[in-house]
Amino acid sequence: MRSIFLFLLLLPFTTQAQTEADILKIVDRFFQAMADRDTITLQAIMTEEGIFYAFPIGSEKGPRAVSHKQFISDMGKGTEKILERYWEPEVWIGDGIASVRAPYDFHIDGKFSHCGIDIFLFLQTKEGWKISGGTFNMEREGCPESPLGPIGN
Repeated sequence: MRSIFLFLLLLPFTTQAQTEADILKIVDRFFQAMADRDTITLQAIMTEEGIFYAFPIGSEKGPRAVSHKQFISDMGKGTEKILERYWEPEVWIGDGIASVRAPYDFHIDGKFSHCGIDIFLFLQTKEGWKISGGTFNMEREGCPESPLGPIGN
């Protein structure tokens, strides 16, 4: 009886940790699909409708909105080798919705481009968790050193 009670008491924490891991796997797949320019995977892990808002470097013009369709199209057309890495993610999970916030760095053709903060939004769908949108900023100066070390390691 006591072991059943303990199991039931710990079950929500196990489910929460598993859900967090599932959501972070999607973020990992997203960045790998970007690096591979894999539009099929991007379509599979993102909602059909959705928007990313970018605050570009020196965003005097304000945020730039990019639909999921445009983002996926741009990824398929690009030729540069890109690498985005994140660390210390903060995951929040609610009833059918979730978010991830994490610092990141971005490299193009093996060279540092910029850093910032990514915020991903998620919806739980019949197919599982999907990226429904997000926002990120971009900075070239004042970037913290990545705890992941230099690229290539």
